[in-house]
Amino acid sequence: MSRITDVIVSADMQAEAMAPLTHRDDARGWSGAFTLVTDGAARAYWNRDGKNPAAAVWVGTFDHLDRPALLADLEALPWTCPHTVQVLIRVEDDDCFGLWMMIDGKLREVALPRTTRDAESGVLARIDCPGDDL
Repeated sequence: MSRITDVIVSADMQAEAMAPLTHRDDARGWSGAFTLVTDGAARAYWNRDGKNPAAAVWVGTFDHLDRPALLADLEALPWTCPHTVQVLIRVEDDDCFGLWMMIDGKLREVALPRTTRDAESGVLARIDCPGDDL
């Protein structure tokens, strides 16, 4: 059975820092790789009216992602401006993406308004949806 997780990583134009995670590596604690979507052929989707992206963005979809292992690998990268790193993670059961930002050298989840993360299941839920019992 699958457990799909979508991940978006954004940082100031620091493509070289993220390069190690754009290739598969069986030695990592998680499986898969990221794709840079603000450069190469994909850049055409972002470049409208002569404007270019202000940040680099990588995306990936993973099955059975070990989130702590991924976050540790992201923390260990040689970011020149770690305070610009933002990680959005959404597991298939979540209502929305969760946000992690670099704080004192560690990626920490930033609490989003009107959301709650279940301590047991880890599911991130909105608490303001019409018809919710929360």
